Amino acid sequence: SLESLEEKSRRIAPLLPSAVAIGLFGPLGAGKTELVRGILRGLGVTGAVPSPSFVLECEYELAAEKHPRARKAHHWDLYRLRGEAVPEELIELLESSSKLIFVEWPEAIEEYLGVKIALDFCPDADSDDETNACARSLEIALMPSRCDSFFNASILEDAVRHLSDGDGGLNFEQFCVLLEKAKLV
Repeated sequence: SLESLEEKSRRIAPLLPSAVAIGLFGPLGAGKTELVRGILRGLGVTGAVPSPSFVLECEYELAAEKHPRARKAHHWDLYRLRGEAVPEELIELLESSSKLIFVEWPEAIEEYLGVKIALDFCPDADSDDETNACARSLEIALMPSRCDSFFNASILEDAVRHLSDGDGGLNFEQFCVLLEKAKLV
């Protein structure tokens, strides 16, 4: 369910580095915003965490006691910009490599991503309404070329090799184990 997705994503929050671009892939209704909401809740955000579909970006202050190095998070949604130029402000954030950034519909900026999260959904079995969807799968891929600055590279490569089927795809539990093992102190 979306509730369990938000709860799971809270577990990721304290394990994330303070500077990484996380791309969220999946169809409409798959739970991309819910995943970001859970991570932000895990980082101490208590106010509303809406989808940035119409405003393009939302910025959040993070609680210092929840993540000692990250102070702000940026949440972008590029759905309405598909086929158009990516805002220069986002490119500057991505190139600075010093921010925690979530991007929904990130196809146009994939080369900047350190983590890719793909969500899929299924219709609720108890409902005839196809819009009543729940998260079905969550697969995570790490992009080693964008992860070197905040993970121990040799531990990262070893962990990905042992935890995944060789293509870098990880399930949620494997991702949490990897973050705990590979994070630099």
